[in-house]
Amino acid sequence: MRLGFCAYIFGVAVCTCPALGQTWLEMGPAISRNGQVEGMSGQSNPVYGAVNVVAVHPTDPNILLLGGVNGGVWRTTNATSANPTWTPTSDFISSLSIGALTFDWGNSNTVYAGIGRFSSLSGTGGDRDGLYVSTNAGLSFAPVTGNGAFTGPGSNIASVAANGQTILVAVNTSTANSITDQGVWRSIDGGLSFLHTSGVAAGLPNVTASAVVADPTNANRYYVAAPFSFVAGARGVYRTDDKGVSWTRISDPGLDAILDSSTNLIDLSVSTTGTLFAGVVDSGRLAGVFRTTDQGGSWTSFGAPTTSEGPGPMVIGIHPGGQGAIHFSIAAHPTDANVVYLGGDRQPLGTDYAGSNPNSLGANNFTGRLFRSTAANSWTSLTHSGTASNSAPHADSRAMAVDANGNIVEVDDGGVYRRTSPMTNSGNWTSMGDSSLRVTEFHSVAFDNHGGVIIGGTQDTGTVQQSVAGSMTWDTVNQGDGGVVAVFDRAGAGNSFRYSSAQFLGGFQRREFNLAGTQIGASTFPARDIAGSGGKRLNNTPNQQFDSNIQFYTKYVVNKVDAGRLVFGTRSLYETSDHASNLTVLGGLVVATADSIDNDGDGMTDEADERKPSVVFNGVVGALAYGGFKGATGFSDVLYSGAGSELRIRAAGGGFNNLPGVNAAYNAAAGSSQTIKDIVLDATDWDTAFVADSSERVFMTPDGGGSWSQIPGLAAVIGDELEAIEFVESGTLRAIFAGGRNGVFISRDLGSGFGGWSEVGGATLPNAKVRDLDYDSSADTLLVGLQGRGAWVMRDVSLLLVPEPGMILWGVVISMVALRRRRR
Repeated sequence: MRLGFCAYIFGVAVCTCPALGQTWLEMGPAISRNGQVEGMSGQSNPVYGAVNVVAVHPTDPNILLLGGVNGGVWRTTNATSANPTWTPTSDFISSLSIGALTFDWGNSNTVYAGIGRFSSLSGTGGDRDGLYVSTNAGLSFAPVTGNGAFTGPGSNIASVAANGQTILVAVNTSTANSITDQGVWRSIDGGLSFLHTSGVAAGLPNVTASAVVADPTNANRYYVAAPFSFVAGARGVYRTDDKGVSWTRISDPGLDAILDSSTNLIDLSVSTTGTLFAGVVDSGRLAGVFRTTDQGGSWTSFGAPTTSEGPGPMVIGIHPGGQGAIHFSIAAHPTDANVVYLGGDRQPLGTDYAGSNPNSLGANNFTGRLFRSTAANSWTSLTHSGTASNSAPHADSRAMAVDANGNIVEVDDGGVYRRTSPMTNSGNWTSMGDSSLRVTEFHSVAFDNHGGVIIGGTQDTGTVQQSVAGSMTWDTVNQGDGGVVAVFDRAGAGNSFRYSSAQFLGGFQRREFNLAGTQIGASTFPARDIAGSGGKRLNNTPNQQFDSNIQFYTKYVVNKVDAGRLVFGTRSLYETSDHASNLTVLGGLVVATADSIDNDGDGMTDEADERKPSVVFNGVVGALAYGGFKGATGFSDVLYSGAGSELRIRAAGGGFNNLPGVNAAYNAAAGSSQTIKDIVLDATDWDTAFVADSSERVFMTPDGGGSWSQIPGLAAVIGDELEAIEFVESGTLRAIFAGGRNGVFISRDLGSGFGGWSEVGGATLPNAKVRDLDYDSSADTLLVGLQGRGAWVMRDVSLLLVPEPGMILWGVVISMVALRRRRR
């Protein structure tokens, strides 16, 4: 929670009182054009970011709610229009990670939002802060009275079903990962209190719960999906006919046969006639779909949809990417017991089956893979050849609902999409995001003062950049998952350079821009040839697998002094001086024993083929600062690198391609039970550096790593995840900014050193997790990338370096104490 207070911590004032006049400005994206969809060129092929759940109003078809994976609740009142408009309604509740969202069957003005982390970015997000309720049809939310039942164990809420005073909550994991915190929780007093039902109620052992649904035909009946239990034979589907007092396991032998220790998920959907469908995901792939029309008395296997691909051919299901644990959706037809709609992760393309594109359905991109049944074991594609215009939504389906007009509303890692006429092949997919849905998950952002635009690497929707300065409309630079981004735009140094890629450094590119922000020439795709490697490159393609420690989002940084110099980090360091055309492994190569085996499939078996990078670090590189200044003089050799708990520094004059030396002083001060998260340098004195770590601490050195001291108090306010820091100075005034789970905080140099931490603009920055910060001194702009609510900027940041009135007093007190100590 973001609350203001001031207190002494080890004799230092830590102030979290929000300063006056601090306003964050939203930059979007409200739409990213040319995204990973097909057949939507009339809408500019839009993507928005990951949406986890959709809730349809029980009586008003124009009211629709969405729950962003990390973007909070969004509401529209014109859902049936061609382009619905969306409004965020939960930006300032304590967490925007929406795991569940449902209307109360007994009161359409009541909505429940369950907090749960389901991001494709390793399940990261906001605090697991329980269950929230709206009493005005989703316009605003507050925690339920009995919320302590969920906040205490850190429950990850996967599903909620409610009818009046009865609320059932499905929890699939928790902070301690104790099964006694998971499973089914029940309230019979409208949320005033909750009891853990699993292991207590008759017939329901301790289980994890992935879904709970209400039967529209019987107000007392609910179904729960239990994919895991320590009790033998307890996995499966359960039914209650008395609002959760007692339960009956209704899984049949056919369903039981595919439930085992590798079962990831069981998802449920029940129609208005009471027909129940269950989909089982095993080892990341759909294993089977089952239907019961008599509350579990008997079941019919519907099998699973597949297509035959390639010259083999290969039979491929709805999860070619193996991501069914979070990317699966199921929706029963409202009245036809033979029809159920399913969504998987992505389309298979030629690289999956040694064939050519398009695939058998007409897909040319890794877009959505969705099907409908027409009868048991009979499936028809809902995308591509199953549409009028070969259309498909974004990949990685998460939830579906059928609206009042019989259309499918589907949410996925790209936003929200509508499929018209889903019972025929005459309909199409269109985006429902309009230009108002803003749920992009950024993990890396950078500002380019040449044109004044932002570029960012996102989870799910590629690398994107603003179309023009200040615009909420963005353009896709590359699809897939956007990698780390870096910009060189130093004032007086000529053109700027923007570096970007997809995941695993795929499609790594460089683009050059003039002062007005106009691109000069075509994009360049540097080779990244590694010296002495026998022709290898720094990438992740199978026949070039030189470095096994390349990460999904590999850390790299462009030099602050020289635009052509970059450093890449794995568990080794790679340095380049020619815009990444050629790389040198710092620390050298190690040579494996020569043999007659082609170890990496590139047709080479000689000793050169077996040369690998020396492993320098005790962990993967997660933080780099490269190039520094003394006043206006630049030193391009300066390099600070952090991996695991270890810091290495190369000083000015340290030489190109020389490995940084271990900084024993930092490693002793910070200890080994932490991970370095970020490093920044004083813009005019490279000897002054700041290091942020996973213990939510910031350390500072004034002498190039000779000594280190901690700026205290940050852990008390920023939450349990510090992600990024930035340095700002104006004249003699200096400040360090820190971003993490609870927002952005500032520590100012009060004259005797950096003091306490104050939140920056908490009233205007949504409560999504801060993943990255970037300060541009020429524009005096601080940029923040939120995981789930896009990019935000604050202008005239140097004005914040003037201490708040209360901070001046604290500064005087601290200075007097310091002076008194010196006189002793």
